[in-house]
Amino acid sequence: MGPRFPPATTLSASGTVNGGLLAVVAEEAVLAAVPGATVASLALRYLRLVRSGPAVAMAVVHGSLAEVTVRDAGRDDAPALAATARVFT
Repeated sequence: MGPRFPPATTLSASGTVNGGLLAVVAEEAVLAAVPGATVASLALRYLRLVRSGPAVAMAVVHGSLAEVTVRDAGRDDAPALAATARVFT
């Protein structure tokens, strides 16, 4: 089981998932899709808040680029973040 954090460290003042944590979720999706790779850059586009959770990420890899979508699974899989990553293997 992965690390667990108390809610105060993962939620923002408005009670939503912290944006920095969503960036980590996106990065981990890329690293899971390309084992052994290094993420060189990560461009993030925040689309909406993750209120319900969990935040679920899916990465699609095209050569050295990866497209990542993070969705709020507790809110009808509403897209919350779109990211593009450049990876080195």
